[in-house]
Amino acid sequence: MSAAKDSVAECLPMLLQAPPGQLKNVTYDLKNILLSTGANANLEEHMQPYLGQHHCAQLSVANIKRGDQSDDAIICDAAKIETPQGLRYVHPRMQVSFAYDYANDTVSDVQPLPAQHALETLRAAVDEQLRKYLYNHFHNGVSSVFVPTASAVEKEIEAPQDGRSTKKTESEEGSTEHEHETDPAESANESEKQGAEISEPAKASETAQEETVDKAQAEAPDSGTISLDTETVTLEQDVARSLLTLHVVGNKYNLRNYWSGRWRSTYVYDTTTHTFLEAKIELLCHYFENGNVQMHTKVQALPTYTAPSTDPAALASAIVSAIERYEQAYQTSLFDTTDELRERAFKLLRRTLPITRQKIDWEKAVSYKLGSELANKP
Repeated sequence: MSAAKDSVAECLPMLLQAPPGQLKNVTYDLKNILLSTGANANLEEHMQPYLGQHHCAQLSVANIKRGDQSDDAIICDAAKIETPQGLRYVHPRMQVSFAYDYANDTVSDVQPLPAQHALETLRAAVDEQLRKYLYNHFHNGVSSVFVPTASAVEKEIEAPQDGRSTKKTESEEGSTEHEHETDPAESANESEKQGAEISEPAKASETAQEETVDKAQAEAPDSGTISLDTETVTLEQDVARSLLTLHVVGNKYNLRNYWSGRWRSTYVYDTTTHTFLEAKIELLCHYFENGNVQMHTKVQALPTYTAPSTDPAALASAIVSAIERYEQAYQTSLFDTTDELRERAFKLLRRTLPITRQKIDWEKAVSYKLGSELANKP
């Protein structure tokens, strides 16, 4: 049984390396391999985390239908929301949330999710400009713009925070009472500063009162309240960061001719500082006719960008223009690299043809002039 568990642990990470458009094929093959080893217990359950990670990392596309509306959504970490019913994904353009089946690649339980974020106007403007960019440069591209889905977190923070502030008030009242109790000690201290001597009973009373105050402070939740409030402030600052996450994915599958490819680009834009915090492009191509060749390229660099104004339309246009320049520069460098490989590197690896420009048939080598000369040579 341990051998079966080991085989599951070793094989399932291969799902993360599935080429574009071939996840179902890889899943089917791995299932057959693992079932042959006897690892059939909870196999589907073991696969779910790897399938979910693969879909989010590869920016899988899911078609959403609601009434007479239909659109393509992107499965990614930025779209995740936790609900009492479990993990769901949001599609901001249609303002809906949905459940996604990793194994069957299906969408279910599409529910409305009205946009309530303060950045919705800017998000919609950026999303519209990004769709125009895809229309001009991607044949089958899908894009989406996300804002932090932190409304539920903020609501969870507010209620405990009110409770903690109430406890803190009670604690402060308690400490105020202790301060009143220690008035004789404070009077004694003032008398001591003035040069008066304190009697031994007064000292004993002062010591007992100080111990009472220390004990009350130790039992009071003030120290924990201060720590929680600090964490709350930090969390609120993180949640309040106005970030836009932009995803672009372009898939092209031609499995009948043994090739497939995927373009993925991710951008994180901070609307408070008007800067890009992250920019990443990943390209994966797979060619498997009489072999298995993959090309995986990745580039991470921040685009050059200057915010024109705070107007949502102008800001959205500037953001997408910066992305367009960034991706076109990368495509140009990628074309130059592939040309270099084709014209120089691959030619050096290829065996050159003879002067006849034809391949030698070694089974008929005797019929060649060189073969006959070698055959007649004593």
